[in-house]
Amino acid sequence: MSQFPIIQPSDVRIANLVVGSRQLPSCRQLENQSETDIRVAASGKVSGSEKYHPMIHNFAKRMLNKVRRTLWPENGFLRHVDTVVHVGANEGQERELYAKFNLNVHWIEPIPSVFELLRTTLQSFPKQKAYKALVLDRDGTTCTLHVASNAGASSSIFELAEHKQLWPEISFTHDIPVESTTLTTLVRTQSIELGTNTALVLDTQGSELLVLKGATGLLHRFKYVKTEVADFDSYLGCCKLSELLPFMKQHGFQEVRRDAFMSSPGVGTYYDLLFRLGKC
Repeated sequence: MSQFPIIQPSDVRIANLVVGSRQLPSCRQLENQSETDIRVAASGKVSGSEKYHPMIHNFAKRMLNKVRRTLWPENGFLRHVDTVVHVGANEGQERELYAKFNLNVHWIEPIPSVFELLRTTLQSFPKQKAYKALVLDRDGTTCTLHVASNAGASSSIFELAEHKQLWPEISFTHDIPVESTTLTTLVRTQSIELGTNTALVLDTQGSELLVLKGATGLLHRFKYVKTEVADFDSYLGCCKLSELLPFMKQHGFQEVRRDAFMSSPGVGTYYDLLFRLGKC
């Protein structure tokens, strides 16, 4: 029996694809020809008991991420939308970016004091509007919102957990009661126009899956969903990567980009994920 795993024919195709070409394949080429090979090799699994050679396995994983980053450059999806719904606005830090793409933007922020700052900041951005609301998976529930020391940016309905290991300087300063609403209800009651091609951006410090569950009837209206998510318990009971991925797949979304922006050995990693409805 061989000491090393058998190198499969598709391993050779992957090597030829990457090493033998000076440019990455197009999205259509990947979809029709090579992406399956890359995905399978990246998973390290083939039929029967055989496995890909570890070198090819690791190479394919890196290649898949490179393909995603090249085909879907950071914020490049904004060229393909006319409207953004941004849940977890804070002070609207991305307002200049959205204005660069001439987008209609609906910002949603639950903390009253931060909302007032946001509304003031947006006065010079006529296509951007702010709404004060705590968006979750149900309407009319009074929740405790823990307000964070970093100008409210890390505020959450969940208690801090391993978040302290990555950002020890951040704490909760006080709590406020806030009544929840679903995104579906907010869009209806505020007559929010979702546009022809709309992106949903989530930065809600652990409650992203609750926001999505409260918007299942609207998800087909969003061409893209961009969200922040951790693969560990950053907050107690928060949404994790392992929970988000199957939910998005179930609702017809394909992951097209993943960027790690904070990591701690022995704790885990925070990611920005981009999903597209349907195939790329």
